[in-house]
Amino acid sequence: MASRALRAHETAEIALAGRSVRIEVLDELGDVQFGAFDGRPLAEYREWIEAHAPADAAPDGESRAETLRRFARAFRAVLARPERHVFVVAHGLTIRAVLDERPRPVVAGAPYGAAGQLTRRELQAAVERLERWCEDPSW
Repeated sequence: MASRALRAHETAEIALAGRSVRIEVLDELGDVQFGAFDGRPLAEYREWIEAHAPADAAPDGESRAETLRRFARAFRAVLARPERHVFVVAHGLTIRAVLDERPRPVVAGAPYGAAGQLTRRELQAAVERLERWCEDPSW
């Protein structure tokens, strides 16, 4: 499974080269919807979020809480898959959302090209953790 981003799809193609595995696109794996900050320096968005609560949406974008809810839905879809192993290629922040013990207040520090491996039980716990945090988002 991969996000719709071209670089994620290309990465999945490279990783799965020579295997007869179909790459499915899951829109919920996509990057943060920055809205008015899209295409602008990330520092401007970081400055904006420092002054706003996690439930506040950027103009024409989504809130950090909405982003994490979307990621939780994506990983619920992964958990619903019948396969024993599911390979997910997505943005660093998307993957970090299930690898970290708690959400981070600033969009930064998500490593590029990093990999992680979770058991079904670990992914289930991570999704539940995200969902609980989204019920009352705070840093």
